[in-house]
Amino acid sequence: MSYQPENTLQQCEPSPTNADGKKDRKCFVCNKKFGLGKKYQCCMCQNFVCNRHCMKRRDEEKESKIYICDVCDIEQMKEEIKAEILQELNKLNENIKLAKDSYEKTEAARVKKAAKVSKLEEELLTTEKRQKAKEDEILAQLNEELAKGRKAGESVDITKKELEELYISEQKINEKCSLNEVKNEETKAEILKIKEKKNELLAQIEHLSGNLKGSLPLDQVLPHLCDLCKKRVSVDGKYLTRDSDKKHDDGSLLSND
Repeated sequence: MSYQPENTLQQCEPSPTNADGKKDRKCFVCNKKFGLGKKYQCCMCQNFVCNRHCMKRRDEEKESKIYICDVCDIEQMKEEIKAEILQELNKLNENIKLAKDSYEKTEAARVKKAAKVSKLEEELLTTEKRQKAKEDEILAQLNEELAKGRKAGESVDITKKELEELYISEQKINEKCSLNEVKNEETKAEILKIKEKKNELLAQIEHLSGNLKGSLPLDQVLPHLCDLCKKRVSVDGKYLTRDSDKKHDDGSLLSND
């Protein structure tokens, strides 16, 4: 801590007299008599002090040494501390002012941000409401589609059952067709047998007709024949026509073979 006196002081040399011109034989601070040691005059209060209560300092303006007593040194230190405190207070006030300005700016920015956040929250709330309404609408559509899907599934199940029934009916019809084909084959075989038997009977009839030729007069046989047989029989017993599969009056078949 450097000392800078308010007034320019000259270098104080040790003197046997005080400011009043009287000899001073005691220290101003400790009130002890000066012995063989040196005594110094304070540049501030002009009192004489001993070596123990004298501070040697440097005058920065004149670049020389000056002497100050402990009392003046303490007072000077108080003044310097006071000046430093005032300087620190001024700096603190400036810092407080800067902090206050910064706080006001920060508070204004905070209020602005709070308003912006409030606006964003309102927009977010509105967006959430719209999103919720849209989700409800989509959920309703989804439930409707699910209901349609269930109905379609039920229809598919019914169609599957109908197809299974149709498949079973088709199998039954195929079985019946197979049985009918077998029966048709059997019927055809029976028809062939009947035709063969008919041919045999016709051959027998023709043979019998040949054997009966000349045994009875034709005029006696003709009354017993039907009109169709009368047309087919000639005077000598031959068939006059070649019509096939014609019937007698009683429903029996005639053949040209």
